[in-house]
Amino acid sequence: IQSSYISERYRSVRTVSFTIKRNSESGANFDRKRSGRSEATTESEDKFLRVNSLRDRRLTGQQLQAQLNSAAGLTAARKPLLRRQNKTKRLAWAKKHCHWPTEDWEKMLHQGGAKLYAKNERDIDSLIHLTRILGCHSD
Repeated sequence: IQSSYISERYRSVRTVSFTIKRNSESGANFDRKRSGRSEATTESEDKFLRVNSLRDRRLTGQQLQAQLNSAAGLTAARKPLLRRQNKTKRLAWAKKHCHWPTEDWEKMLHQGGAKLYAKNERDIDSLIHLTRILGCHSD
């Protein structure tokens, strides 16, 4: 079989025997996974770049890269860990406001009183959570 195929198609014996061997091992004749550098972009990012470059063919590579980065959203920034002084302040604040009823908490949240100790809603939630852990605050 090999020799007739080789003479008809002008393939080398090595190529044909390699193809038959690979087909018998894997059941198909396709490229195997190779080692090396991984892809820089995902399939969805490739599609995004392809669509945007077809939309406006005058865009440069740098402009497409900027669009891709801005479409991905904000770059995550690491928050610094709380220092001992911050933890002490938060604990003192939680103990001071330990026995407040829920209405007082809601008032303070709407008036922004907790902003002296917290910069955003998540920090306020963590302060309330701390008072719950201490057993001071209940809903």
